[in-house]
Amino acid sequence: MMVSIAAAESQSPLLKKARRTNDWMLYLAGPLIVLALLSVVFIIEGLWPFGAKSIAYADMAQGYVPRYYHLYDAMHGSKSLFYDWYTGTGVNMAANLSTYLSPLNLLYFFIPRDMILQSMSLFLAIKMALMAFTACFFLNKVFSKLPANFKVLFSVMYAFCGYVLQYYTNIMWLETVIIFPILIWTLLLLLNKNRIMPYLITYTICLILSFYLTFMTTLFILFSSGLYILLMLPKGKRRKCYFNLGIGTLTPFLLAAGLLLPSYFHMTSSAQAGCFRFLALIWICSAFLISISFLCCWAPSFLLFFFFVLPVKESVLKNRKHFSLH
Repeated sequence: MMVSIAAAESQSPLLKKARRTNDWMLYLAGPLIVLALLSVVFIIEGLWPFGAKSIAYADMAQGYVPRYYHLYDAMHGSKSLFYDWYTGTGVNMAANLSTYLSPLNLLYFFIPRDMILQSMSLFLAIKMALMAFTACFFLNKVFSKLPANFKVLFSVMYAFCGYVLQYYTNIMWLETVIIFPILIWTLLLLLNKNRIMPYLITYTICLILSFYLTFMTTLFILFSSGLYILLMLPKGKRRKCYFNLGIGTLTPFLLAAGLLLPSYFHMTSSAQAGCFRFLALIWICSAFLISISFLCCWAPSFLLFFFFVLPVKESVLKNRKHFSLH
């Protein structure tokens, strides 16, 4: 009787609404703290909008801000999105389409053209706040028993991680940092619950937004998920997980080929692309072969045995009871 009453209370619409409200308050706490900390930094350093200085330097000022000027002009109908007649004797912009596909770029409809350079600090603040949001979402979904204050703390730390502070000048890459926690959450859904579509969709979005960083993401996914399957899942589930992971990792390359191939052919057409052409070919072939081999269920065992399993398997197995994902 008591169990049925507790179950009924747990299904109460009011309780569900209260939980959703608490979750959203938790998700917003990290972004608000990030925005507050950045505002203090901007005020102290005199950065826009609290001063005349700009955060743009190095690659951001020389490479990415001009692309955003081009995007602004294309969005307002004064330039072609696919070709720039005003750079040198003309530049094919098809290889840069991934720069323009971020939903955050819709803000250029509301920013004056002469404020694009200064607005980089605004875009950085928004992207770092979104990093804290997705990180808190991941922690709340995967480590639900973690205290709320630690979830907020770790989400803020993720937004201010070393990669962001060092490479924020490559501001177009930060979308991958935003979506990465969601990607890992969907990966766990695939491994634990055999749900392929969330992972497939999220991984495709990563490829579309930045195939540069997706190279590192792909390596992390293949090695870490193989290790997870070998050490954390029973043998009866491993074959299906290998198959699902292979399908979920290979299919996004086919879905994003319309953007990946123009970028590849454009960059390999330059005079200095010999090394890049070789590395890109290795990446494409490796991703394809490893994904196919996941379908055949032998690659994780082969690769992880030499690079991961031997050094860590004994210690992980002895402490398996300390590993728990919710």
